[in-house]
Amino acid sequence: MKKNIIILERRLFSAFGHERTQIETINKYFKNTSSYVISCKNTSLETMNLKNKIFLDLPEFHIKKEGRESENYIRTSADNLAIILRKTEFKSNTNLLIPSARTAEISMITMLFGENKFPKHIFPIVRILGINYLSDLPKEEKRNFINLVNNKKIKLCSETEELLIKIKAQFKV
Repeated sequence: MKKNIIILERRLFSAFGHERTQIETINKYFKNTSSYVISCKNTSLETMNLKNKIFLDLPEFHIKKEGRESENYIRTSADNLAIILRKTEFKSNTNLLIPSARTAEISMITMLFGENKFPKHIFPIVRILGINYLSDLPKEEKRNFINLVNNKKIKLCSETEELLIKIKAQFKV
């Protein structure tokens, strides 16, 4: 089942983390290695066996700053993401998978939609691993993201059913 897929995973720095194995699993599930992977400039690919086309054009990832990224970092990341999305060969029916979305990724996507810079042929699927990635967003940004989800512009997924129930109750998604 070949699909047009772009995978956004900023945390590809570890040879032991689940982030890179998720990409391998997505490739196997969709029988697809022609998808694109977007990550950060300081990602080392030597130990990874990914056959995807990889863009390392997002600003450097700093684990100690995770969750506290500056507005400038988010802006630069969103702008770079918009450029990459325009560069891809996929011109129709493309999914942007964010398998480990955290506050920064949610902010980037929300910003691009708010500025009408998100390509219309790309549908984002955002999977979060914790409720804090939504609750830590600024109020207006959180409201904008929830509106995008409720208006079916973004599909929001969670790691567990329990987390999904909490998200639905707390954020009215």
